[in-house]
Amino acid sequence: MIAKEYCRRDVISLYYGGETIASNKINQAIADALNSKRERKFVETVEVAINLKDVDLQNPQKRISAEVALP
Repeated sequence: MIAKEYCRRDVISLYYGGETIASNKINQAIADALNSKRERKFVETVEVAINLKDVDLQNPQKRISAEVALP
């Protein structure tokens, strides 16, 4: 299957018959995680992990290159 790349400011995805991810949903999830904890007296680091199902990254045609600007 040939991938169709979609890349707009509000939607980042590589479509293989799956679903797209809206970057505002990612931003909202990160903001919710940060706001649910008490205020820290140091700069926090946030790590984000995204599971990719049924994507063979060994195949060069199916590699994903996308950027999401976080707040």
